[in-house]
Amino acid sequence: MKKIICLFIFTIFIFQNSFALIADTHTDFYKYYKGKTICINAGHQKKGNLELEDSSPVINKKKAKVTYGANGESKINLTVSKILKEEFEALGAKVIMIRETEDVNISNKERALMGNKADLVLNIHCNAADNQKAAGIWLLIPSEKNVGEKSICEPSKKLASLIEKQMSKKHTVKTFERDDLTGLNWSTVPSIFIECGFLTNKDDKKFLENMDSYLTSDMRYDFIDSIMIGVTDFLKEDYVEEEIVEEDNKLLDDNFIISLIFSLFGLRR
Repeated sequence: MKKIICLFIFTIFIFQNSFALIADTHTDFYKYYKGKTICINAGHQKKGNLELEDSSPVINKKKAKVTYGANGESKINLTVSKILKEEFEALGAKVIMIRETEDVNISNKERALMGNKADLVLNIHCNAADNQKAAGIWLLIPSEKNVGEKSICEPSKKLASLIEKQMSKKHTVKTFERDDLTGLNWSTVPSIFIECGFLTNKDDKKFLENMDSYLTSDMRYDFIDSIMIGVTDFLKEDYVEEEIVEEDNKLLDDNFIISLIFSLFGLRR
C-alpha cells in the first residue's frame, strides 16, 4: 500500500513540475508586468494649439503647446497606441492613455506630467521629410542637456536600444538624442518617442495607414511585437529579486514532497 501511495505522490510531483514548465513558457511575459503601469501618448490631436508653453524645466525657452503634425498623423498615432494598449493590458499591465479620441486639447507638457505617474512612457508619432525616399523608424531619447530629471536618460537609452534590437531584425531603425522635445524634457520616468515611419514615403505611409486592417500581417506583428518584447526585456531588470523568491518557494514545495516519499518508505535522506 505504501508503494502505491508513494507512486501516486511521485506521479503528482512529476506532473506538477512538468506543468509548471509548460505554464512558465506561456506566461513568462505576464510576471514582468505585475504592478507595472505603461503610459502611451498618441502624439498630436485633431487640431493643434500654437499657444506657447515652457519646453523644459531647466531652460527659458517656449514652444507651441502641440503642433498639428503631418497630414493624417494624429489618427495613425492613435491607431497604433490603441493596438499597444490592448497588447499591454493583455499582459496584465495598467495602461495610461493620454488620449483615446482625436478631439482633445492636451499640451505636450501636460502629457509629460501625466506620463510621470507611470513606470515608463511610449510617445507614438510619425515622421515626415522633404526627401520622399527617407524611410524607416526613428527612436528619440532624452538628452541630459535640457531634461529636468537627468536620471531618466540612461534607462530611456536602454529602453530604446532593446526595442531597436528587436525592430532592426525586420525594419530600418535609427536612434537619436533630442534636447528640444517638451515631452522628453518634462519627463521624470524613462520615456522615448517612437517615430513609426515617414508619411512622406509611399511604402511607409501605406503600411501605417492600414495598420488597423492588417490584423494578420506579419509586418504589423513584427512592428508591434518588437515594441512589446523590447519593453518586456526592459522590465525584466526589476524582476530579478521577485523571481528568486518564487524559485525559493518552489524549492521548498519540492523538498516537502521528496521528504514525504522518503518517510513513506521509511528511508533517511
